Amino acid sequence: MTFSNSAEQARSCARQQRASWPSLRKAEHRLAGPRIGIVNRAINLAIRPMSDLGQWGVIDRWSAPLDTLTTGFGDCEDYAIAKYVALTQAGVAAEDVRLVIVHDLAIGEDHAVVAARFDGDWIILDNRRLMLVKDSDMRRTVPLFVLDQTGVRQFAYAATPDASALCKDASCVPASWRGYWPVSGFSGQI
Repeated sequence: MTFSNSAEQARSCARQQRASWPSLRKAEHRLAGPRIGIVNRAINLAIRPMSDLGQWGVIDRWSAPLDTLTTGFGDCEDYAIAKYVALTQAGVAAEDVRLVIVHDLAIGEDHAVVAARFDGDWIILDNRRLMLVKDSDMRRTVPLFVLDQTGVRQFAYAATPDASALCKDASCVPASWRGYWPVSGFSGQI
């Protein structure tokens, strides 16, 4: 599945289905900051957490956003895909939206979130919280992969003066994502 296929599916969705998500439609007419918050809240409240095994009988399935919103259930990447598509459909520029796979150090699991650029900062939309946070405030996560309209890239840790000052040995966890960079020549930090 690609994000463009999800967008095509959204356009072909029956009018009555689209009308059933009025909170997302409100986001289209807002400024970028409130738009990001509206999308995060609407998707978080529209979907209830459920594993792919519980919902689909498979270990992992990345569902199209309309499938997720129609069933009302999904796991973290289903929330993230729905938010990614909703943000781009609401007018956030594609180059300002990323789906990011992170490793959550607090619980030892990988997790999917969306990052949206606003006023020069990357804001994280997470199904585990209604509050938006900056990427630099995600101190117990390590970015692994980023997905966007250009493809998929893997992150690698690149020692920077700021990051090395925080580390005393090789097992140090950086205080933020700032020391991580996609390894495929990507120019932004996320």
